[in-house]
Parts: sequence; C-alpha cells; structure tokens
Amino acid sequence: MFAALKKRLMKNMRQLAICFEEKMIRFIEVTLNQERIVEIHQAFSLENKLMNEAGHVDKESWKRFLKETVKPYKIKAKQVHVVIPTSNVIVRQHVMPNLPEKELKQMIHYEIGSTIHLPFELPVIDIAKVKTTEAVYKDDGQEGCKVVLVAAPGQMIYPIVEGLVDVGFEVKSVDIPATSLYRLFKTNYPERKEEPMIIAEIMNHGVDLHIFDRGILWFTRHIQMDFTEEPSLIEGTINAKALLERIQFQEYYQSFVLDLANEMERAMNFFQYTLNNRDQAINSCWIVSKHKLNENFYLYLQNRLEIEVNPLIYQPKSTKVMSEDLSGYDKGIGTLCREVTNRGN
Repeated sequence: MFAALKKRLMKNMRQLAICFEEKMIRFIEVTLNQERIVEIHQAFSLENKLMNEAGHVDKESWKRFLKETVKPYKIKAKQVHVVIPTSNVIVRQHVMPNLPEKELKQMIHYEIGSTIHLPFELPVIDIAKVKTTEAVYKDDGQEGCKVVLVAAPGQMIYPIVEGLVDVGFEVKSVDIPATSLYRLFKTNYPERKEEPMIIAEIMNHGVDLHIFDRGILWFTRHIQMDFTEEPSLIEGTINAKALLERIQFQEYYQSFVLDLANEMERAMNFFQYTLNNRDQAINSCWIVSKHKLNENFYLYLQNRLEIEVNPLIYQPKSTKVMSEDLSGYDKGIGTLCREVTNRGN
C-alpha cells in the first residue's frame, strides 16, 4: 500500500508558468500529474516594465523584480516554463536536404547569416519536418524536404533564463504562445489535433493569429488592434447615456470583428495559397481572450468567415480548479499541459 502511495506522490509535480506579454507578466503555479493539472495554487499578473522597445530584458532588473516583487507570493515550485510574446517570434518555411532533424538543425545554425537571414542576433531556433505525399525538390533539382523554422531572439531569452536560474529556479522550457495554445487545444479536443485551424488570442492592444495543420505551426503573427470591452449599464437600467454607449459600442464591435475577419482571411490565404497548401482548407477558428465575448461576437465572425468559430477555454479535469477565474492565463495553462517525466515536489 505504501509503495503504491509513494509511486502516486512521485508523479505529482509542482510547476510554474511565466508568460511575458507586452504590458503584463502572468504567473500561474500548479500541481501536475503527468500532463493534467490537478490543482491550481495561484494565478497573478504584474505590470511588465522590464522590456525595452526591442523586447529585450535586462537580467539584473529581472532578478530584482523576482526577488522584490514576486517573492511575496511565496511560490513553492522550483521548475518553471517561460512563454515569450508572439511579436518576438519568426516562422519561416524552407526546402532543405532530406536529412534527420538533428542534422538539419546543425545545418541551419551554420547557414544563419549567409543563406538564412533573421532579423535578430543570437537566434534560438526549432524546426519541424513536414511529411508530404509528393516529392519535394530543392532549387538544384535534388530531392529535399519541407522544413518549418521557428526562431526567437536570444537577447530576450537568455537573460530571462539566466535570471531565473540565478534566483534558484530550474527552467524546463521556453515556449511561444502559438504552441502553448495548441497544447491547450489538444488537451480539450485530442480527436481534432491534426485538423488545419486558426487560433486567435484577443488582447487589449493586439491580436495574435496562429495557424496549425497536422500539429505543425505554419503561421504566427501579432497584429496591433485595439479592443474595448462592452460598457456596463448603469445600475442595470437603460438611460439615455447607457443606450448611446450601447449603440456606439455595437457599431465599434461590428467594425472590430470586420477588421479581425479581414486579418484572418489574409492569414488563411497566405497559408493556403502562398505556402501551397491548397488542399488544406481551414474550417475552424478558436478564440482565446480574457475579455467576456458575447454570442454576437462569435456569430458576426462566423458569418463573415463562413467557418466554425468557437471559444477555446480550459476545461479542468479536477474539481479543485473549477472555481478559479483563469481568464488571461490560457498560455500558461497550455505550456503546462505536457508530459511530466522528472521528479519534483
């Protein structure tokens, strides 16, 4: 009996996710059992004054922030996952020699700055080979493979990771919003994980758009778009001022959805035609937002795009997290939805 209990406890792991946004830094501390969140201990957000105009973070300022501002929250997790903003991420497609991924990564590192140009120094990269039914050929006529390259600036990532290590954390991963939200989607809808889809995160001053197909990220982009929440009625009554606000908001709401739909159509057309995925039509759109979007929002967008439009909301497997308000913590939850293989407390 004690051996079974010990084995069960060893599977539980307390972990922290830190999500950097342009204006906020969001923290969520949980206990995981394998890839399921069994308890949420705390979720809090702090103003992000650490990033400069280039999106870089000074390590010493970050360490002071952790010691002085975050310390009062008494975080017990020692292992942490970091999510960086979409505006710092580049996704590109290349045709390369048909080699194992490890060798392709080495080749890409060698060619950065010569044949592969990125808009930042010290890039941190990851790649995915795309399985195709038809042969892929390089410019020289030799058979190759299609590769999706994801890159982010080391000038941002290294100070964050080093600062966390210096104050006693163990950094398990550095993630991007697109893959974090895709993990959340897979957790909710595992039977649909191979479908081509677009995921949109709506924030106060921007929208992130991500396109996946067969689990591979093809497109990710941050678009500056201001969003205003619906004005509440004064004491539940419809007076002249409140009615005017509602009318103005309705016009603004429809205008925002129209602009959002136009951006989504551009992204989907880029995926389907520019990237030569004509047989992979996107039929579903998933919306993430800390704002309470009403039914009209989804109806307007669905009618405009003529595809399925649904909210992407974390569906907890444990009653311990049912009462938590997790709006805005979707990326943190998503990045934690991964297999736990190491021992923790």
